[in-house]
Amino acid sequence: GNGPAPELEKKKEKSEEENFRELEIEVHTLLEQSAEAKLKKDFTDALTKAKEAANKEKKIRQIRESTGNLDQVNIDLTFYVFYNLANMYHANQMYQEALNSYTIIVKNKQYPQASRLRVNMGNIYFEQKKFPLAVKMYNMALDSTLPQNKQMRLKIKKNIGLCYLKLGAYGRAIETYEDIM
Repeated sequence: GNGPAPELEKKKEKSEEENFRELEIEVHTLLEQSAEAKLKKDFTDALTKAKEAANKEKKIRQIRESTGNLDQVNIDLTFYVFYNLANMYHANQMYQEALNSYTIIVKNKQYPQASRLRVNMGNIYFEQKKFPLAVKMYNMALDSTLPQNKQMRLKIKKNIGLCYLKLGAYGRAIETYEDIM
């Protein structure tokens, strides 16, 4: 004789912002899984997770754009998605894809510190033995590195000197290394 059970509480519809938050959490999870796979040297899986994260993040941006909420895009998340994707392409020796991803970040004015990623781009050109392009990227990174950041500037100059050595431009290499000293 207790009678019927009380009616179940109706499930509330999630707000648009709650849906976005859930999608962003999924992107974060995929980024973490990508990083873990890279640590385990499973570069293929790391890239797969990075691509999935990029696709989900793109979906978030598209939905925000279609609803007129583009100003609420999480630019830090977008940055990290492209940064991670570039790193995973690089780890898989997919150099052009890595360079394309870095270029997207570097050209976006919302990321003022992104120009330091030109060092990574220089490293890719170096690995490809495209030393003049590597020097160009390293110089661009050097130009955007503050004088106070002496350690970073020294490392970049060392990279430039090494490129000149590889090019057989010994005079330029000596000048670069003398500047470091």
